Order: sequence, then C-alpha cells, then structure tokens
Amino acid sequence: MVKRIAPGTRLPEKVHDNDHGHYVEDLMESEGNTIDRTGTLDLPKEQRDIKSHDIHSKAAYTQGSITKDDMIKSKWKNTNIYKKVQEQEIVLVDSMFNEVKKTFKVDMTHDDIQKKFKEDYKHIKEQIKNGTVSKDIYGPNRYFVGDLHGSENSVRIRIPAKAMNEIFNRSLSAKQFKKHFIEE
Repeated sequence: MVKRIAPGTRLPEKVHDNDHGHYVEDLMESEGNTIDRTGTLDLPKEQRDIKSHDIHSKAAYTQGSITKDDMIKSKWKNTNIYKKVQEQEIVLVDSMFNEVKKTFKVDMTHDDIQKKFKEDYKHIKEQIKNGTVSKDIYGPNRYFVGDLHGSENSVRIRIPAKAMNEIFNRSLSAKQFKKHFIEE
C-alpha cells in the first residue's frame, strides 16, 4: 500500500522542470515507500509509476522515452511505456505556493483506455518508421503524443492534459462504481 504525501506538504522552489518530481520521490521514500530511481516503475512493489504535475500547467504528462529503433522493433505490450500506463500515483503540485495539492491513484487498465493507447502508439510508431520530420506526432485518439524535441534518436511519449483529465474522470468513476455496486 502506497503511503501518500499529505496535501499542503511544502516543496522547495523549483529551478528545473523535474525538480518537484525528484523531491516528490524523496518525500515518498521518506514516508516508507520503496522507490526505484533506475527501473521502469518508481513504485515496483505496487507496479505503479509516480507522476507529479503542476496544477497550473497545460503541458502533457511525460510517460517516458523510447529509442526510435526500439519503438520500431517492439510490440506495444513489450515496451516500458506500456508498463508505465497501467496504474500511476499522481501527485498534483502547486508551483505558485510550492506545495502538494492532492495525491491519488489512477487506474488506466480500462479496455477503452488501453485500446486508445495502443492505437496511438502504433500510429506514432508508423510515423517514425516512415521517417516523419514533425516534432510532435499525435495519435488518432490524441491519448499519446510522440515528442521529438529532445534527442534525435528517441521519442518522448506524453499524454496530453485533456486526455489525462478524461482518464482521471474515468478512473474515479470506475472506483466509485466498484465501491457502491460491486461486492468484493
């Protein structure tokens, strides 16, 4: 079971975009969670990744990077990106006040969500295979965008904010449905 950071927990002022993310990992580790800083999933015991995001940001949620060669030769379910988009621990931060606003688990395993991820991944993969020069490659569902702004040899896979909000809502709805209508 994940020990979450309490809302209102202060964060240091950030200098770089990933500063809050690294600090969130440190805080979660100090709460007793096992954090893997070099593997695919930040919370290996729970099979979950940690994603921190600024509540004021409209930026897409970065899921990870994959080399172009690995993307072309790998099936969707064999990628690290697939592993990262099953369940996530979301930590929403307020960069204006440098504090944690909310933490929650997001379940992305719903068939419809996974279908959109797979279709978008395949579309991005085909564009990469065909040598596209576009810096942002959106999948047809707009659940993934392949971002080619970094290294020329890799693709950053990101979930646009609008799609992530849909995923949050679907995950919360499923959780409420199970709580009220399904006996476990």
